[in-house]
Amino acid sequence: MGACESSGLQWTEEPVTEILLSRAAPEVSFATFTRRQEAKVGADWLWWWIAPNGESYGLLVQAKRLYVDGTRWSFKFDHNAGEQRRSLFEAAAALDVAPVYSLYLGTQRYRGPVDCGRVSHETECCAECAVLAVSLMPANLAVSHLVTDAHDTYSQSVALEAAFDNAEKQAAWLGAITADLTPDLREFLHTPQIGVRAIARSLVDRVLHVRQGQFSKNVEASIRTESLGVVFPELPGDRGHFGSPYMPLLLRGLVHAPPDYVVSMIAGNELGDPPFDNIAGVVLIQTGG
Repeated sequence: MGACESSGLQWTEEPVTEILLSRAAPEVSFATFTRRQEAKVGADWLWWWIAPNGESYGLLVQAKRLYVDGTRWSFKFDHNAGEQRRSLFEAAAALDVAPVYSLYLGTQRYRGPVDCGRVSHETECCAECAVLAVSLMPANLAVSHLVTDAHDTYSQSVALEAAFDNAEKQAAWLGAITADLTPDLREFLHTPQIGVRAIARSLVDRVLHVRQGQFSKNVEASIRTESLGVVFPELPGDRGHFGSPYMPLLLRGLVHAPPDYVVSMIAGNELGDPPFDNIAGVVLIQTGG
C-alpha cells in the first residue's frame, strides 16, 4: 500500500490481498480453488488458524479498503446494494465460520492526522499506526453509518499483527449473559488466551465492547449447536442491537479439528470447486499454541 501511495497509484483490495499472502509465506500457506467465476469481484477468502493440537478457528474474510474524506472514513460495506455483505453472511453461515472484514487502512500519511490512541503515538512514523494497517473487524460491527472515523475503526477492530496478543483479563462486558455462560465459556472469557483461541477472543472482545454501550437487555435462551466438533456447543442467545445472536456468529468457527478440505490441503492436495462462487481460496496459519 505504501509503495502504491508513493507512486501515486490507487491500491485496491484484491492486489493487496495477493501481495499480503505472498509476503507472509511460508509461515502462511494458501491455495485457490480450481474453478472460479471470473465475473466475481472482491472475492472472499477462508482463513483457518490451526494449533498444534488440531484446534482451529475459521473465518470467512472479505477485504475492504479505507476511503478518507477529511476526517470521515468509509469502507463501502454496503457496496452493490449490500449484495457483497449478504453473500458474506450467508456463505459464512453455510460453512460454519465467522464472517469478518479485513480492513486495509493504508499508511499513516494516507489516513491523515489521526491518533491511534496509544501513549506511544507519534505524529509521523508511528509504529503502532503501522501495525494497524491490516485490521480485522467482526462483520456484525461493520455498519457504514456506525463506522465513520478513525476512533470507530480502531475501537471495533483488531490489528492482524496483534490478534494473538490477547492480554485482557476479562472480556469488556458480560452483563446479562453471565447466567448463560457454561463453565468452559466462562473460563474462556475470564482468562487471557493464546494462539488460536486468542484470535477468537480478540474478535469477541470487540463485539462485547460495543454491546456494553447498548442499553437493551435482549437476552434469549441459550443456543445449542448441532454441528459436531465445536469447542463451545452451548452459547448465549443474546442479540443486543445486532439483529442475531453474536456469540454463535463468532464462535461457531472455533472447532476441535479443522474440516476435511483443510486437512486435504495440508496433505498437499489441490482444492476442488469453491463452495460458493465468491470464495477465492483458503489461507492456513499454523500457530504455536
